[in-house]
Amino acid sequence: MARFQRRHSVGRSNPMENASRGFGADLLAVLALVTGAWLGEYLAAVLIIIMLAGGRALETYAMRKASSVLLALAERMPSTD
Repeated sequence: MARFQRRHSVGRSNPMENASRGFGADLLAVLALVTGAWLGEYLAAVLIIIMLAGGRALETYAMRKASSVLLALAERMPSTD
C-alpha cells in the first residue's frame, strides 16, 4: 500500500502543472470579465464569476471523490509480499 501511494500520488499534483493547464481558460475568463465590466454588462461579468467559482468547486469535489475511491481500491489490492 505504501508503495502505491509513493508511486501514484493520488490527488496531489505539481502546482506548476496546474498553473499551466488552466492558464488559457482563466485568461479568457478574465478578459471576458474585464470586457463585460468595461461595456457595462455587469450581469455577464457576474455570471462569469459564478461560472469560474462553480467550475473550481466542482473540480475540487471530483478530485477528492476520485482520490478517495482510488485509495480505497488500492487498500483492497492484494499484497505481493
